[in-house]
Amino acid sequence: MDKTAYRCRKCRNEWVKAGEYRPYVAPEPRTDADAIWRRIHNHAGQEFFTKSGQRFSYEATQRAIDLNNTNRLIPRSDFDKALERMPVTGPGELQDLQGPSYIYGILTDLRISQRDEPSDESRS
Repeated sequence: MDKTAYRCRKCRNEWVKAGEYRPYVAPEPRTDADAIWRRIHNHAGQEFFTKSGQRFSYEATQRAIDLNNTNRLIPRSDFDKALERMPVTGPGELQDLQGPSYIYGILTDLRISQRDEPSDESRS
């Protein structure tokens, strides 16, 4: 039996085999991790500091950040793991992740840790 699913362009239903279909299930709503990753993306290229005061900046891609002062990529999955542990007292609690000092420096920065600002519609 073929397990390949095909999706109808109009009704978004999935067909498993001829005559059978599953109704379309909408994707999960955005999480706080998505909002934080969006802020990390928006502040790419700006200067950040590690807990010890070392300056760094980064470029962001869809799935990772590329640190400008080292030859290191830190995947988004490591940021998600760190967010699950927050609050932490320092990068020592994130040692099993890549670039714990940089992750800690980014996630504890007020530009990243603050809530999204209200939209223009809610200001009026």
